[in-house]
Amino acid sequence: MAYHLDARKMGLEDVVQRLRGTDLIPSQLPLLEDLPDNIAALERVGMVTVADLRAAMKNPGMVQDLAKVSGVDADWLILLNRALKGFFPKPRPIKEFEWVSAPLRTQLKAEGLTNSELVFETYSEALPEGGEVETLLATCDLCRIQWVSPSFARALVASGFVTAADLARADPEDVATALAKVNVDGRFFKGKVGLRDIRRLVVAAQYAPQS
Repeated sequence: MAYHLDARKMGLEDVVQRLRGTDLIPSQLPLLEDLPDNIAALERVGMVTVADLRAAMKNPGMVQDLAKVSGVDADWLILLNRALKGFFPKPRPIKEFEWVSAPLRTQLKAEGLTNSELVFETYSEALPEGGEVETLLATCDLCRIQWVSPSFARALVASGFVTAADLARADPEDVATALAKVNVDGRFFKGKVGLRDIRRLVVAAQYAPQS
């Protein structure tokens, strides 16, 4: 199973649908302004897929160039670029999974499995039964979801949500209740995650490739 959706198979209409179907964080709300017109302008200059957009906005200079040729405001493109990056969370280095034992770290390093994406793509088709590797695989799976860190992924696993698919079909209120029960005294993370943010996580989980 792939770690992320294939950006080459995602059209700009997919971006529109995701932005409109998500309870955007306040800083991203301006993306909804002139959304159809801006997407149409980008399509006119050859932006067909999400992969095209990501390739055209690899650095600030390229963003400015795309703004000039498309007529789309550069600040809007900067926001869009940030949103697209959020659609594809960066793989997490194994060192961030602090609970992984030294022997397993040594094994993973020997196998060249240095981050969550490599672990997931190696083990997701042949899930080991029980033990530390299974727990690690579960947390790597959950780290495919936007905003989910290794420590938060571990809390989700302890709450009974061991895959992105589990979270994608969960009731947000059930997730919030389960997290509160396992995170007593800040066992996994400090503070409290609000129900609105949990709803965002459930929606984001629906965009992780499912088996």
